[in-house]
Amino acid sequence: MTADDWNRLYAVLVALEVPQPVMNFPHPKDKDDPLPLAWPKQRIGICFDHNDPKAWERIDWRVFRLTRQLARELPGPLRFISDVAFAHRIEQLEADAKQKTSRTERVLLEAIMRAGLPEPDRNIEIRNDDGRLLTIPDFAWEDRYLAVFLDGWAFHAGKEAKEALTAAAKDAGHRKVVQDRIKTKASSDAAARAWMTANGWTVIAVGDGTVDEGAQALADAVDNICATWARLDHSDAVRSAP
Repeated sequence: MTADDWNRLYAVLVALEVPQPVMNFPHPKDKDDPLPLAWPKQRIGICFDHNDPKAWERIDWRVFRLTRQLARELPGPLRFISDVAFAHRIEQLEADAKQKTSRTERVLLEAIMRAGLPEPDRNIEIRNDDGRLLTIPDFAWEDRYLAVFLDGWAFHAGKEAKEALTAAAKDAGHRKVVQDRIKTKASSDAAARAWMTANGWTVIAVGDGTVDEGAQALADAVDNICATWARLDHSDAVRSAP
């Protein structure tokens, strides 16, 4: 790459507010094949046509290949670096969230962001009139009073419920304990969402199965979220703040 090529790339990095990359980052097993541009914390890199991205992908890196021809044209690098910036935004949203992110939540979050919606808040605490914490939506846009929950009881019921489920599979005597916990969690979720709806929120529930059913099911769920977000305008609505 020429000096002008590098200058264009860095100009785009600055414009997109991408973190400063590490140059010529060495592969842990092959020192002769470094990444020209790398973000080690996010395990993201950019390589050129003479590099082997598969060597990095085998150690769970996400690498974008940039040909020398495309490197001389700004639209080419933009496509690749835009993906890097997007991946970094997803990483930051996950890191900032108080709740652990499941695989299906990450898939849905990426789909929502790629659809063009603003970044959702993952830390909005919904409390009742007495200040008791009711729930924290997986994704929320407080300015629209829109909340999205990804329903997957095995993940959201927590570590204890998972351990109980494992025990139940081995010991029939534990099954009722697991069933009671599932019912309690479901009842608690339903009560929290009913309170939210009564206090001006629009609540959308998306099942884990929807995310795993395929591209069309996921697209339909995201389309519904986007359409709901677009039509909501609570500027003149009377709300009872949670």
